[in-house]
Amino acid sequence: MMDARIDVGDAERVLAEAMRAADRRDIYWSNELLYRWLATAKHPTYPRRLAYLRRLARSGGIPGAAVAFARVLAKRGDLNSALKVADAGLADARKLPGTLQLHVIENQITALRWTLAGKRVPRALARYLGDDDGYLFGRTCHVPFERVDIQDNGNCVVCCSQWMTGFSLGNVFDGNSASELFNNDQAVAARRSMLDGSFKFCDLVKCPKISGDNLPTKQHQFPEWQHNTRQALDRGELRFDGPSVVYLILDISCNLTCPSCRTHLITEKLELQLRKETLIETSIMPLLRGAYRVHVNSGGEWLVSRPLRRLLSRLSKAEFPNLHLSIISNGTLFNEREWSKFQGLHDLTDSIRISTDAARKETFEKLRRGAKWEPFVDNLAFLAGLRAKGAIKEFILSFTFQVDNFREMPAFVEMARELHPDTIVQFEKLGNWGTFTADEYQAKAVHHMDHPLHEEFLSIIRRPEMRQERPNLRAEYMALL
Repeated sequence: MMDARIDVGDAERVLAEAMRAADRRDIYWSNELLYRWLATAKHPTYPRRLAYLRRLARSGGIPGAAVAFARVLAKRGDLNSALKVADAGLADARKLPGTLQLHVIENQITALRWTLAGKRVPRALARYLGDDDGYLFGRTCHVPFERVDIQDNGNCVVCCSQWMTGFSLGNVFDGNSASELFNNDQAVAARRSMLDGSFKFCDLVKCPKISGDNLPTKQHQFPEWQHNTRQALDRGELRFDGPSVVYLILDISCNLTCPSCRTHLITEKLELQLRKETLIETSIMPLLRGAYRVHVNSGGEWLVSRPLRRLLSRLSKAEFPNLHLSIISNGTLFNEREWSKFQGLHDLTDSIRISTDAARKETFEKLRRGAKWEPFVDNLAFLAGLRAKGAIKEFILSFTFQVDNFREMPAFVEMARELHPDTIVQFEKLGNWGTFTADEYQAKAVHHMDHPLHEEFLSIIRRPEMRQERPNLRAEYMALL
């Protein structure tokens, strides 16, 4: 285990550790150790070490060396040269087999570009512009300690795949239960990175908590249900009885073909559905008995998923007294008639989130392809009524902003408040789930600072009603301000 406070007094040992990290394709630690190795050099050894680091960076075989050398240049104030080194390092890294930490270089490039553009750089990203001030070492994230996601293909992860790109615990269809995968070596490595300050599996730009400077300190009083996190911080434990949070991204079947998500209608084949129903018995039900919360985030629509409907029809407060249920839906089928079929969920469910992406009929029917505005609005009124009666604690409307809808963001806030004053509004930036080419995505990603409409986008999110300080508003765009 490497620690953020490793003794750098033994230069040869530090260099050897850096080379071993490079052999493992560990871009973060090879970068960090090479940078420290150089930083501790005294004259006349410093120029020789700097020349050696420059050669490593230019060799193309050690991406971490490029990151470290770019940090040296950035610290000197030579940001343009640093950006050229980082860009070349990313190009070289993409040619190497088994390289999973490309986000480290991408994060450095973002930090450099934002600095050159005069933009605010999040605290966590500043370490790629020179010395690491220890900001992340003093913080942690509870998610890898508490969570397991089971995806539609059986892959398991400990966080959102967009925020931990390429990371995997393994696959439940390969003979391992989700409980076993939750405590394997990959899971331990992810948790260790939350303690040693590296956060090396995390994309510091894509994760809204990190980019928004919202990570808690290690002294934070975590709630009782996050007991795994407390055990890790207090006693260094990295394996636990089980997850407190389970995300079921189990089925990508959906009644819509939203352009941001898919190019065609998807209904999983019966053979795969039956296989997942078996998985519910062998892997999922045991997890839920010890969990605090389950998120039904199917990657599609739970109301058209045979496995999820069967699972949820079996849940009740009587059998799962400690379990809380959060549901994500597109809302087009979520009416009173359907809800009445799941009586056992009524006492379990405390949060319902509806993906909306629009405040007007024309935009909604364009971005939620296959949906009709009028019945959708009726369903929203029914769900808001559940919140009004106290049947659920949270009613959330989410909005993924992009070039086709960003001008409707203020109207969306108003629409949500009209449904119920306590409606939570959640704004998320558009991701590319493989449905767009790079050029198509760039044309839609209005949150990118080189987008031609980016300044207009900023003018909208600067409005008073769009500030995250307002009650019941969650926004991924705050790091852009």
